[in-house]
Amino acid sequence: MVEVNLLPSELAPKKSIVDIAKKLKKISTVGFIVFVVYVLSTVGILFIFSNRLNKLVQEENELKTSIKALEQTEQRLVLIKDRLDKASYAYSLPSSWGNLFDFKALVSEFPEGISWDKVSIKPKDLEFSVTTPNSISMSRLIEGLVKNELYTKVVLKGLNYDSFSGKFQMSFELSK
Repeated sequence: MVEVNLLPSELAPKKSIVDIAKKLKKISTVGFIVFVVYVLSTVGILFIFSNRLNKLVQEENELKTSIKALEQTEQRLVLIKDRLDKASYAYSLPSSWGNLFDFKALVSEFPEGISWDKVSIKPKDLEFSVTTPNSISMSRLIEGLVKNELYTKVVLKGLNYDSFSGKFQMSFELSK
């Protein structure tokens, strides 16, 4: 196709200006394409980083929850360890159970009418206070304590007589 220029040739732009205009048009087109690519890549990068940020925030919250749960578990473990230490300490102490059973066997042989005031059972010895209604019960009690085979040492720590009620109050210490 043939180009017909209806404008007078004096008004026509110079060829160098037309070439510069064409180059500027190409540069602006390329610049616009670069700008669009830059904007799209920036939006894409922002989208990717915001997704990563949201994932990291979620992971942080999950880790905080996990840490709280682990702290509670650790507290429970510390309490359990403390209880175990106390239990092992308690088991390492000398036991009074043997004295309790021996005392129970000894009490079954005591005469009737004796009332118990105080009993202290320790791992190595036994202390108790009793009240007897008369001297016969008192002598039978002392005789039973001396003849028993469970305790080798019998100490009479105190003997009181209440003249108003006619009863004897006695304190003993028994050792194996």
